[in-house]
Amino acid sequence: MPPESVLAQWKDYEADSQDVESGTSLPDFSGLKESTSSIVGSLSGTLTRAASGLSGSQTSLTSTFSDSMPFIPSRQQMTYATVLAGAGIFFLILAITVALPVVVIFPSKFALTFSLGTGLIMAAIIIVKGWKQQLKHMCSQQRLPFTLGYFGSLVMTLYAALFQHSYVNSLFFSGLQ
Repeated sequence: MPPESVLAQWKDYEADSQDVESGTSLPDFSGLKESTSSIVGSLSGTLTRAASGLSGSQTSLTSTFSDSMPFIPSRQQMTYATVLAGAGIFFLILAITVALPVVVIFPSKFALTFSLGTGLIMAAIIIVKGWKQQLKHMCSQQRLPFTLGYFGSLVMTLYAALFQHSYVNSLFFSGLQ
């Protein structure tokens, strides 16, 4: 049998409420208690099964998450990393806007500010990832040539700027960074 329409239900409700107002009979709610308890029992069983399923998936999710990123930085570490990254960006902007135009006269100014900027950004990344994880990442087989290239160019930039006073070598090694 198809369900009743909303209009038919409304008319039944009006008729029941008129009967209540006239004092004839109250609606029978005895079946409501049994149906409510069966719904609550069914919902409780469903939630229990869902919770047990979630606790099992939580273990696998935790192990998967801890394998991919075992180090979760604290708020203080994130603050330090943000400050270091901001200082690094500041020194890079300073190197490009102030020191680059006078690199012919003062090659060490550009090399020092640029190297300091990249070093501070690298320190911020190390704080966020953790130094062990970052070192493992940088020394992996695929990344090792880039790591050696970065640190080699950093040392050579400082050597060219501070000891050779060569603006060509300073710019070349800064470009390699």
